[in-house]
Amino acid sequence: MKKFTKIILLLYIVLGLILLVMGLIIKENYYPSLFLAMGVGLICNSVMQFVRCYQKKNKKR
Repeated sequence: MKKFTKIILLLYIVLGLILLVMGLIIKENYYPSLFLAMGVGLICNSVMQFVRCYQKKNKKR
């Protein structure tokens, strides 16, 4: 995996954490669940991309 790709995925994880915290802090009706879902989605997507690239790099045959 390229260094640039790793940096982008780490930025997505940080952005996901920010959205997750915003979803927990905001006390309105609709937006907390929206921010929470977007944060969880970004974090899960970035982690799965890391796992996929790690598996491609370390194949056992």
